[in-house]
Amino acid sequence: MNKNKLSVFIGIYNAEHLLNSIFDQINSQKMKHFNLIIADNCSEDDSFKILKSRRFEFTNQGTVKIFRNRENLGAHGSLNLHIHKVNTPWFTWWHQDDFYSNNHIEDRKSTRLNSSHANI
Repeated sequence: MNKNKLSVFIGIYNAEHLLNSIFDQINSQKMKHFNLIIADNCSEDDSFKILKSRRFEFTNQGTVKIFRNRENLGAHGSLNLHIHKVNTPWFTWWHQDDFYSNNHIEDRKSTRLNSSHANI
């Protein structure tokens, strides 16, 4: 495990209309060395289908894993189901409808490396 890597978890539900923004925000990150885990929480729109077909458009230099829950577990239930798939020392959780600066991942990593008490 490389201690300088982290994972980003994004739980989505009926986020078809937000996927372009999610792709843009992930791809605009200055830091490129991170893993990406996206869990579709049993969406009723085409979110999962779009994610699967566009997964290779992500420009991060880590793994990209996309999952679909068998039932809607709610945001925290979905995170709890997939947390064991994180294989990096740290992870951060993104919300599907929030906006993140292009320094967000780098800032989270820096905060964690510079403080023994910070959670990201």
